[in-house]
Amino acid sequence: GAPRNANHFYEKGVLEFKKADVEKSPVDLATADKSLGIAISLNNTFTKAYFMRGLVRFDLEKYRDAAKDFAESEKLGLDSASRT
Repeated sequence: GAPRNANHFYEKGVLEFKKADVEKSPVDLATADKSLGIAISLNNTFTKAYFMRGLVRFDLEKYRDAAKDFAESEKLGLDSASRT
């Protein structure tokens, strides 16, 4: 069956984001946004997933949504040292 692990979808989203960056592909960005959304739906306190989705949404020019994700990651306790 399909994986139901938030980490799986987070890692998938990170890879899609990196691929989109290399290939300048909005399709991969949209896929990354979806994967990270699934990770968050499986674990709504997944701070790194919120931060990464914020980066993806920023690149998609969804600035308001990106700002919400960045704010949520900060609210959940993600500090600058753990954003890598």
